[in-house]
This record gives sequence, C-alpha cells and structure tokens, in this order.
Amino acid sequence: MFTLFDRYLIREIVRPFLLALLVFTFILMVPPLMDVAEELIAKGVPFSTIAR
Repeated sequence: MFTLFDRYLIREIVRPFLLALLVFTFILMVPPLMDVAEELIAKGVPFSTIAR
C-alpha cells in the first residue's frame, strides 16, 4: 500500500496535471466549436438552439 508520503506526492502531482489537461483540452476544442457556431449562425439558426 502507499505510504503517507506517496499519497501526498500523488495528490500534489495529480491535481495540477488533471487541471492542466482540462485546460489544454478546452483550448484545443474552442476553435472547432467556434467554427461550427459561426456556420450555424450564418445559416440563421437561433443562438438558443446552438447553445443547447
């Protein structure tokens, strides 16, 4: 089993890693989503439908 130090070290590394992974994924997903949203708005789809 993990010692107290191991658990502390894992907790200190995993949280920032998961946060960085979430932010990085969000940054990569924004441009394609904006492109799709622009196309839908150009075709006259209401924003309320796009937001859903």
